[in-house]
Amino acid sequence: MKPLSAEEIQNLQALLCSADENSVVLGLELLKQHEEAVPRFARPLILLYYFHKPKKIVSTAKRFLQKYVFKNSVWRDKLNKEIIVLIRMGGNSNYYNYFYRYKYWNEKAEMLKEMQGHIPHFETYRQMFQGRSKFYGRLYLNIANHLKHHKSYDLGLLYYQYAQIVNLNQGEAYFHYAHILQTKYIQKGKRQEDYQEVVDNYQKAFNINSHNLSCYMNTAILYEEMDRMEEAIDYYSRILKIKPEHVGALNNLANIYMKLQDFDHAKSYVLRAHKVQPKDVHVLDSYAHILMLGFQNLKDAEILFKQVIELNDDHHYSFTGLGDLYKQQGEYALAEKHYLRGIQKGGLFTTKDVQELLEKFEKLAAFYFYDYNQSKLAKKYCKKMLKLRPNHTFALKLLNQINQKLI
Repeated sequence: MKPLSAEEIQNLQALLCSADENSVVLGLELLKQHEEAVPRFARPLILLYYFHKPKKIVSTAKRFLQKYVFKNSVWRDKLNKEIIVLIRMGGNSNYYNYFYRYKYWNEKAEMLKEMQGHIPHFETYRQMFQGRSKFYGRLYLNIANHLKHHKSYDLGLLYYQYAQIVNLNQGEAYFHYAHILQTKYIQKGKRQEDYQEVVDNYQKAFNINSHNLSCYMNTAILYEEMDRMEEAIDYYSRILKIKPEHVGALNNLANIYMKLQDFDHAKSYVLRAHKVQPKDVHVLDSYAHILMLGFQNLKDAEILFKQVIELNDDHHYSFTGLGDLYKQQGEYALAEKHYLRGIQKGGLFTTKDVQELLEKFEKLAAFYFYDYNQSKLAKKYCKKMLKLRPNHTFALKLLNQINQKLI
């Protein structure tokens, strides 16, 4: 039979890559008449085999691949890794069977490197299947998720953007893009100017899936961390309009009003949260702090702090809270013990926790200097603060007072 011309090859590929099922079937029937040309259509056939549901299409594509492609060592070696990457990132359930059959990658780092090396091939596939935006949106999303999992955040952000471009209705791509930018950059003191981009992407994700209240929750937390309390209150309030019993929003609003010294509002929100989840340690801790700071009810606050610790011995806020409480009562030995336990339990060096750790060091240094008459220990914690943040204003000021006293 006469070989296919360049124009016929192009037309046949268009049929195989069509979004119309009947056109695909027609293309496969025509290919049966030119089986010697099957290797030229290896990539379209791979996509038909791994990502189409109609059995007739899948079985025909499989037969072509097994007979003319996978038995050919040149084509097999060329395409095997590419197929692994493609079906892995496309979310196909055949991936694990295929992966363990060929066992190309034994190390995660090697797998990531290989995956990145094959990313250019995805453009070849994408050009073949222009009409399948949902598939390629999912493919790019899975690549981005894989990169995020392996902490390759810069490249992950890029592929979340690709996923958004290919499929504008893919809410997950907007959400994860915003989440990486917020937690891996802005919270670490980088790209502070991009906060609006985070807000916009969370809003787009919410517009696509209004059940994802984490969009508003994370936006509120972002504003709260920027000390923009009005915006934070607005977003927590939006959550409560949708879900009035959302414990996280209720508790965070209680904490904001506590910071604003509006203890009546703070108490009203924490009581609503406590009614929904009476044993939530974060709610109990907030309730204890509000009673202690706003209403001087040290007895009930102590009971609540101890209840938190009984439920979760790692909850460092309540250890520090008990330190504050015992300091108010003049029980300095107990205060010191609980301040130190708070530092021990809270000593995780992420950026957010560094700030919390600085606050604990500040409390302990002030306690040692002003209340416990232990200047050397106060100096020790001032130096710890300055090691974490060299121009820490409180540490520098207190250190100056300590040095004057020690002279």
